[in-house]
Amino acid sequence: MKQERKRLGTMLVEERVITEHQLKEALHHQRRTGQILGNTLVELGFVEESILLPLLARHYARLQPTLADCKISADIVGLIPSSMAHQYQAMPIGASFDQVTVAFANPMNDRAVQAISAFLRRRVRPVLCPRDTLSRAISLHYGAEVAFAPEVTAAMPVFPQPPPNLSFETFVVGDANRTTYLAAEEAAEYPGTARNPLLIYGEVGHGKTHLLCAIGNRALARDPSRCLAWLPATEVEHELTEAIETKSVEQFHSRYQRADLLLLDDIQFLARHRGVQQEFAKLFRLLCAQGKQVAATSDRPLEELDVLLDEIRSQFSTGATVHVGTASVALKTAIIMAKQKASEARLPDALIGELARELPDDIRYLEGTLRNLSLRLAISGEKPTIDAIRRHLTLMRT
Repeated sequence: MKQERKRLGTMLVEERVITEHQLKEALHHQRRTGQILGNTLVELGFVEESILLPLLARHYARLQPTLADCKISADIVGLIPSSMAHQYQAMPIGASFDQVTVAFANPMNDRAVQAISAFLRRRVRPVLCPRDTLSRAISLHYGAEVAFAPEVTAAMPVFPQPPPNLSFETFVVGDANRTTYLAAEEAAEYPGTARNPLLIYGEVGHGKTHLLCAIGNRALARDPSRCLAWLPATEVEHELTEAIETKSVEQFHSRYQRADLLLLDDIQFLARHRGVQQEFAKLFRLLCAQGKQVAATSDRPLEELDVLLDEIRSQFSTGATVHVGTASVALKTAIIMAKQKASEARLPDALIGELARELPDDIRYLEGTLRNLSLRLAISGEKPTIDAIRRHLTLMRT
């Protein structure tokens, strides 16, 4: 979304609709409020909506899907109910692990964007689609009958939400991660108690982010009214830097104090800037004192997180620190068997053990290997025999 906003802003400046100073002011305001850039520009009085909408249509021209003529999978269409599609004149057309692309008749309808984002518990990337085309597509995929859903209101601000597929149910447990799994599950079941704050550390690709997301998804499943914030520590750093520069630190604290659970990925990347860390330490301490759950991941143990202020490390030391260890051959075998279920490549049992012994214990690497293997077999039309798979694995390594 940020890149799209930047391109739109640049276009408006180049066409002299707004000035560079106005764009800069709008971007600062947008980061504080979470609104899309178009609404921010209208709200600040820099451009009239009647002028902006045609420009926005041109801006999104390359993204306009001819929805009535293309096939959107049932899984994508089913992300939102028929009533919501009709009510907001919106239709999901694509999804990734952290956001859903939604076609709107008016992508500047912030209320609709926020409502659908709140329902999906994911970021929404709005794209413009002509109203008549969108209406035909909605009728085609959802049916013509309209039964309006109850108004869905998004808790403002809407924070990024964890991907729903990263859950405790999809996490493969073994000796190397069982203790960490149980600690994360306890934090999700009883947030703000004994496992607060929780630091999960380990090497890249061992499942730290998966467990962090699982905490959020389980907590929301237990109580959907909870306000959850899941984001990389660098995003918090960016917001805090902006807040310090624009003297809006109070608004930053007010925004994040609404979170019942704050889940931060890669806390080791929080900037060394003393002012940023001091303000984060204040928020950290306050959330824990209020019984709000804070959990974070790191690539190193607490005693080696010398990039953080002593105050932040001290706060973490009052909770629980758990380690995700190196996966054994048995655990890697279980992971490969679980991951291949989502792949077209059904590996022979004799080869699974061989892969578990040869491939590194980086889960992301394992997933990438299975995806590439599936793609190669699909392109070649070969059956997943041991000889074919070994040949493709050799080619992938060269």
